[in-house]
Amino acid sequence: MKALHNYALLFTMLMFLFACKKGGTPLSNDVSLDLSTVDTAQLSIPSPILLPDSLNQLPQKHLTIVILGSSTAVGIGSTERKYSWAGLLETKVLQDGKDINFVNLAVSGYNTFQILPTGSPVKNSRPFPDARNNITAAISLNPNLVIINMPTNDISLNFSDEEILANYKTIIDLLEKKNIGYIITGTQPRDFPSTEVRNRLKILNDKLLITFPGNVVNLLTKLSKAGWYIADYYSTGDSAHLNNRGHRIIYQYMINFPVFKDLAGYW
Repeated sequence: MKALHNYALLFTMLMFLFACKKGGTPLSNDVSLDLSTVDTAQLSIPSPILLPDSLNQLPQKHLTIVILGSSTAVGIGSTERKYSWAGLLETKVLQDGKDINFVNLAVSGYNTFQILPTGSPVKNSRPFPDARNNITAAISLNPNLVIINMPTNDISLNFSDEEILANYKTIIDLLEKKNIGYIITGTQPRDFPSTEVRNRLKILNDKLLITFPGNVVNLLTKLSKAGWYIADYYSTGDSAHLNNRGHRIIYQYMINFPVFKDLAGYW
């Protein structure tokens, strides 16, 4: 009889639950969940979070790149600024939606003495730093990267390799202390009359590569013909400057240079 009573009670409860489901009778709000009956391991598995497209495409960090240099960085030799290596680089990142601001402080004819920090001592009648276009001015813009493009003027002015490298070291030490990235373009070919002077282009280029490993864009061989003259295909014919094709080579080397790719997110 006791067993029959229990079966009857169970049948009554099942019918009640069925009626609630069918008729929409609400269950009491006081009913609590017994966690002993729940597989809690399943609770640790997160459900996928689907974000709107606007949230999946997070905004990129704003970056500033400052260019220091001489005539090539200004764009001399290209038919229009947009065809210069700096112009091509700026156009590329803009087209790719990169939030990068370029500031070009290059001045035609400048050398490494003129981009030294403001207040640097001047020796042996060397040029004074230009406070408007030097490394001090560049750092004041809070850049993430400084590109230095001083390919031949120091050699043209017969500054020694020791002086040139010392200038670069002064500039780079300052950037490293500020935790600012940097890229140096190596020397470029130039049609100096003297074989000895043209050979200095290769010697200084090698010294830069050794002194600043991983931070020097090596352009010399690509742009040269025998004797470190400018290859005809890349020459404007003025013995000193690159044409549009030469500027495009610098741009292509720059856009694929690891330091630039890391910063701009081109991996």
